[in-house]
Amino acid sequence: MRCRPAARNFSRVVKKTAFKIVTALVLTIFGLYLIFGVLRIYFADLLTSRAKAIDSAGSLTIYSDAVSIFPVSNPFYLADFAYESAIYAASSDSPQTAKGLATQTDTLAKKALLQSPNNLIIERRVANAYLLISAVDEKYAKVALTTGQKLTRLAPTDPQVYLTLGKIQAGLGRNEEAKKTLETALNLKPDYQEAVELLEQLISSSQSQESRDQ
Repeated sequence: MRCRPAARNFSRVVKKTAFKIVTALVLTIFGLYLIFGVLRIYFADLLTSRAKAIDSAGSLTIYSDAVSIFPVSNPFYLADFAYESAIYAASSDSPQTAKGLATQTDTLAKKALLQSPNNLIIERRVANAYLLISAVDEKYAKVALTTGQKLTRLAPTDPQVYLTLGKIQAGLGRNEEAKKTLETALNLKPDYQEAVELLEQLISSSQSQESRDQ
């Protein structure tokens, strides 16, 4: 028995209406998801800006919130969080707190490097973080040095990477190596004042040591 034309038309209208409703719902959900994602990015950036402006250990909590809020894992946030943790690890009067923060720094730094293994900004941040926590545990000294050396391979014509490596070498007591590294930085940029000042300090320190030894 054939369906009447009216019944067939009604069926088509129902299907079209259902399709439009489903499409509208999908688009609405997708749009809300995008809006929510944008808001999370906005608030995460807001938190990191606030953390950088705060000169207290409270910044660590803010960085942690920013990392959690951002929709995906952000290696730049992780590197900044690692460096901030390293600062307070190196300055803590409590050995237990310092050790805990050093471990946290190491974990965050490894995550940042895993996600972005060849980013110059992240490598530099992480290298400086490891230099700081090497004062808490000397096992991190080798990591700091290795990361600093990698910077020069990533950007062999950038004088700033040689300054960073020179600081790490000087911080680890490798003054002669630091001098050579700083000389490389100055060959690339003769008016690099920060490199000039650090090199002069190292030369002066060496001369003072020689005078004492005589």
